[in-house]
Amino acid sequence: MSETVFSGTGTDPEVSCPGTSLAPGQSMECTATYGVTQADVNAGEIENTAEATGTPPSGPAVTDTASASVTAQQTPVLSLVKTVVGDGGPFRSGEILTYSYLVHNTGNVTRSP
Repeated sequence: MSETVFSGTGTDPEVSCPGTSLAPGQSMECTATYGVTQADVNAGEIENTAEATGTPPSGPAVTDTASASVTAQQTPVLSLVKTVVGDGGPFRSGEILTYSYLVHNTGNVTRSP
């Protein structure tokens, strides 16, 4: 059992199977885990293809593949707070006002302000 195509940006998942052989009519559930990265969320999807290969007592090996895709829940959200920097007093003609903008990414996707 092996991963043949994997689009995640972290460490590739390693497949673990509870056994090494299958009798006729028998099945086995193998597993692999993967820690999703911020780059994966930004990409929006992780694609994965696995391949199972078996060697019979005689003849050529048999192989099958299966693919799975999972979509990230992207939540792009920005908040903006604008203030005037200064003493808070009344302004006069000719005075220079300075504005401050605090942009906060409150979502789960990397954004440019």
